[in-house]
Amino acid sequence: MKRYLSPRILALLAACAASALLITAAAKAQPPHSSADVVTMVVPTRGLDLSLATDRTRLHRRVDTAVRALCGDPMPMELDHWMVRQACREAAFRSAAPQVDALVQRDTQYAATRAAARRAG
Repeated sequence: MKRYLSPRILALLAACAASALLITAAAKAQPPHSSADVVTMVVPTRGLDLSLATDRTRLHRRVDTAVRALCGDPMPMELDHWMVRQACREAAFRSAAPQVDALVQRDTQYAATRAAARRAG
């Protein structure tokens, strides 16, 4: 006989899971990178159900806002400053992508488990 976790227990486990995304970017994205050059920012994910497209969009907006805060807003600037800003943005998005993917996968699996538990009665 298969055992299913009750939806209440699953909800508790999900609440205990990581509820934030950590974005890192090299400060000004200039090599060489020492630990003093790395800047991190926490992007809250509490209250988002990433199995839903609308909440994934909200998370992507939050990540974009965090990257802008870390690397600066796009504005007219000299080429060398623009290149540094772009390198910073690319590093920050590269850092965030696997974390976002893992959170989406976690929420999608949780939603599937919750639906299976409801069907099982």
